[in-house]
Amino acid sequence: MQIQTIFIILAATCNLAAAVPYLIEVVSGKAKPRLVSWFGWFAIMSIGAVAAFSSHQIPAAVLLSVVAIESGLVALLGFKNGDKTLERFDLICLIGVVLGIVLWFVFRSSNLVITVTIATDFASFLPTFRHAWRKPHEETTATYVLFGLGSFLTLCVADVRVFAGVAYPLYDFIMETVTVFLIVSSPYRRQSKISTGQTAASATARLQPDTAGKTTGNGPGRFKIPYDGISPSSGFGLKRSAIPTPKLSALVLSRAKVQIGQTAKVEVEVNFPETADIDGAVYGQYCISSVNTEDGKWLEDMSWNGKKLSAILSTAIIPGTYQVNVRAKYELGEWSNVSSALLTVIKAGTPQS
Repeated sequence: MQIQTIFIILAATCNLAAAVPYLIEVVSGKAKPRLVSWFGWFAIMSIGAVAAFSSHQIPAAVLLSVVAIESGLVALLGFKNGDKTLERFDLICLIGVVLGIVLWFVFRSSNLVITVTIATDFASFLPTFRHAWRKPHEETTATYVLFGLGSFLTLCVADVRVFAGVAYPLYDFIMETVTVFLIVSSPYRRQSKISTGQTAASATARLQPDTAGKTTGNGPGRFKIPYDGISPSSGFGLKRSAIPTPKLSALVLSRAKVQIGQTAKVEVEVNFPETADIDGAVYGQYCISSVNTEDGKWLEDMSWNGKKLSAILSTAIIPGTYQVNVRAKYELGEWSNVSSALLTVIKAGTPQS
């Protein structure tokens, strides 16, 4: 078996492995793919594959064919329960399909068709970049690594002298690499998740909950969100003034008086305006300071359960009365008000009245 054939098989395997989790969710009915986009994605990738085959660029053609097959499978398997609405990105995808067909039949230019394929794919990547940066905990890094590895293996045996052979694999490798970089370097990674129990599909398909309690695949191709209702030009993060500021309720201590070395649990409810759309990370800090001050060192190890922030306080400090302060913020927004409560630390062995 030739080395080129081995690399082509490995590349196809990587891409198929990256798609499996979402396909499982589609079959089970947990994911509801938007059918117009997926059928459109199947068409544009198929046209790109034909263009690559016509230029005798087998590695690139196989890569595009695998992506087309994945998209077609999603559309077919999800046809019964899928979302049949037509939205903005669906139109972009359909325009790409029509343009690709016209260019192929009029000019018979594989280079033009590959360019349209890349442009359509790039349109879907822009919101993905934003999502990977703002909500890295909802991403499955391995998915993008596998897609990128498949493209890299394709590049290893592609004819670099031919545009149709190298353009799409190189483009996709760059896109996947950038996405992985955004996930691992995002400042949001250290923030607590607002919810738990996300499915594999939600990490690979940008799924949004619908009124029936299921999930809706909000876009096609490579399991990336094509459009989430926010213009890609708005950047990776919202303007600070647009991010809701939380308001803390009264701070609650599990006990107001402890002996040196004992622990106390601090808990506070976090409230947001009723109109706020909260689907990101809530971040909390606490400090132990002198009474009527906030001069202590702010610590970051607070837990978030979707409604309250909590932490376990260590009281290995000099006996006295202290003020426990807590503050919170939503993603990279402004800090909330400070909620405080008094904590008295006494010597070990002293009776606690």
